[in-house]
Amino acid sequence: MIVSCRSLTIATLGMCLSGAAPLCADDAKIQFNRDVRPILSENCFACHGPDSATREADLRLDTEEGAMAAGIVEPGNAAASDLFKRIMTDDEDDLMPPPGSHKTLTAAEKKVLADWIDAGAKWQAHWAFIAPVRAAVPQTKDSSEGAQNPIDGFVSAKLAERGMARNAPADQHTLARRAALDITGLPPTAALSAAYFVDRKPGAFGRYVDALMATEQAGEHRARYWLDAARFGDTHGMHVDNYREMWPYRDWVIDAFNENMPFDKFIVEQLAGDLLPDATLDQRIATGFSRCNITSSEGGAIPDELNTRYMIDRVETTSTVFLGLTTGCAACHDHKFDPISQKEFYSLGAFFNNTTQPPMDGNEKDTPPVVVLPDDDLKPEWDALLAKRATLRIELDRKMAQADLQKWWASLKPKSMAEHPIAIDDDLLLFAPLTEDRKDQVALPEMATWEDKHPAGKRGMRFDKAAGAEVEFGKIKSDDPLSVSFWVRAPDQLLGTTILEQMITVDEPLPEDAKEDAKPKQHALGWKITSSAQGALTFAMSDGKGGTTSGILAGEEALTPREWQHVCVRYSGGRSDTAISVLVNGENRRLRNSTQDYIDVAELSDVPLKIGKSLPSGGLSDIRIFRRWLTEAEAQVLADEFELGEALAAGGEWSALLPAQRTMLARYRSNALDPAFHEASREFAATQNRRDFIHSRSTTTLVMEERRDIEPRAWVLNRGEYDQRLDEVKPIVPAALIPLPKGAQPNRLGLAQWLIDPKHP
Repeated sequence: MIVSCRSLTIATLGMCLSGAAPLCADDAKIQFNRDVRPILSENCFACHGPDSATREADLRLDTEEGAMAAGIVEPGNAAASDLFKRIMTDDEDDLMPPPGSHKTLTAAEKKVLADWIDAGAKWQAHWAFIAPVRAAVPQTKDSSEGAQNPIDGFVSAKLAERGMARNAPADQHTLARRAALDITGLPPTAALSAAYFVDRKPGAFGRYVDALMATEQAGEHRARYWLDAARFGDTHGMHVDNYREMWPYRDWVIDAFNENMPFDKFIVEQLAGDLLPDATLDQRIATGFSRCNITSSEGGAIPDELNTRYMIDRVETTSTVFLGLTTGCAACHDHKFDPISQKEFYSLGAFFNNTTQPPMDGNEKDTPPVVVLPDDDLKPEWDALLAKRATLRIELDRKMAQADLQKWWASLKPKSMAEHPIAIDDDLLLFAPLTEDRKDQVALPEMATWEDKHPAGKRGMRFDKAAGAEVEFGKIKSDDPLSVSFWVRAPDQLLGTTILEQMITVDEPLPEDAKEDAKPKQHALGWKITSSAQGALTFAMSDGKGGTTSGILAGEEALTPREWQHVCVRYSGGRSDTAISVLVNGENRRLRNSTQDYIDVAELSDVPLKIGKSLPSGGLSDIRIFRRWLTEAEAQVLADEFELGEALAAGGEWSALLPAQRTMLARYRSNALDPAFHEASREFAATQNRRDFIHSRSTTTLVMEERRDIEPRAWVLNRGEYDQRLDEVKPIVPAALIPLPKGAQPNRLGLAQWLIDPKHP
């Protein structure tokens, strides 16, 4: 059949990966790979091959260096070569292969070895590491009879060599069924086969094949094989095996086959689409190839070990799919058969060891980094939001000049923290410092004491048993943004506790036909912050109609017993789990949400805010509640509050400050005191509500994203153990293959460019 395609496209992938060695222009000459290597491999390599553990007499015959260094081959003179003498001797003590191996060379094999040595003992690298050379199409007596493309010429030559004749052409119905099953995986449709059967013009079968190739099923059928090799899956693959949205990557692969995408583009976009200049959404989706690995969020899992497993998986998959090499053996030791050292394995790993993906997947469908694919009706708004947020980020990322910072610092006189604003409090709903000098605001409850071991001195309350305090609080709605900042001392022994709560129980209206004795269902209305016996921290917002959305911060990320920590819970008002984030000590922590829950818009009750409702031996101080979503930088300023106070009170020369103090003061100066920055921050915060609303209600898919703060690197691991690091290595390709192209960056894009280099074997 004739299929029109470009010189190298994924439609020709099957032929490219067939594994056939390149044909030699002169088959009559002895070739090491074709004629000699199979004899040595079968009879000699077990004792004189790549495996150092079984190697005898310190002799290697699998490499030219090993054989020549041993002096057992005299190129051009077989009779003088020890190799030939040992295979020809009658002395069983010297005979090779030894009788005990139960291997015997035939006379023909001995002649091949002798002829090869006499011809100069020319060595070749393994055929897989030699760039293929296009062979001339064989011409045979019947090669022109029925031949429609060059492949038929090779088939005819092999048939002639074996004295076989062609089968008679199949009938139309059989051909139609065979072609359809091969191209689409399905029987032919009635319409396609009927059109083929009535087509009497020359080239009818070619037109039928073209019609099959134009169907969506053609791409789906070919994509199945690729997706198997890429270990595609729409669940996490282990532990609780939660759902994840990988199907956009699956669709990208199907579309690539149906569009007959050039194979070089197919490689580059999957390995490094995100690193291309002005990467499109489709190019980023393509990088899902490297995110198809299994992931976990199992309790007790070790993040460093997971990161190592992910890196090794990506090296093994990329090597198998694109190189046809089983590099995975080199994760623990130098490869025994392929020319891949353990150092080279981890040098390949360095290409993939620089992603922003967290080790724990959070048991959620959209473990970052992800891209969002909103529905068509929301896409214009989503694109506009992204553009606006990008513009605002430029202002928010603006750094104040060192000279301006020093000038500001020099203008200050040492003052207490109380005389300095923490943030511009336009949106502050509540500030409860919980200190003895402000006891008129929040009275000290029974079985509670004023704290005197807070990092800032006498601040906050310590609770005992079920004691708690209350403070009046305003009314908000479930779609209002809310940021809750507070210092908390976790109890001596972690247990299920309520830290803050503004929640009531409401009755669900009974239906009109309800029985007289029917009792209404009750639902929670309001919000609360709780911690678990494992130290997990949870923010929950309930709409009074049975809907609750929550953000859960796992124990290893959250509270530490008997320690004061700063917590900032942010709820953007997006009415979904995605709308919630938690910072601990100024660091944004990873939430675990296995599902995405939504709530309705509801007006919450203005009942008092309960403080430390159930926090035995725990403590709270400096509760600030804002009617807006705070940026991370603003939350970090709040976490820095007491260190800032010490620095402001101490004063001194700017040059005498520690680097960490300068960073903290610079953040305070720009985030809390600069009106222009504050305005940009408010605008950015205002976009968060709709951003989270659309994000949580859209398809997301996992992609690759390169870290920008460090250079790619990895470590050679002793026997592949994640915690036994040896040498640090940079991204380097195996020496047995060509080097990176000139000018290629040592990252995934450089690796992709290396794979498609025309000189690559």
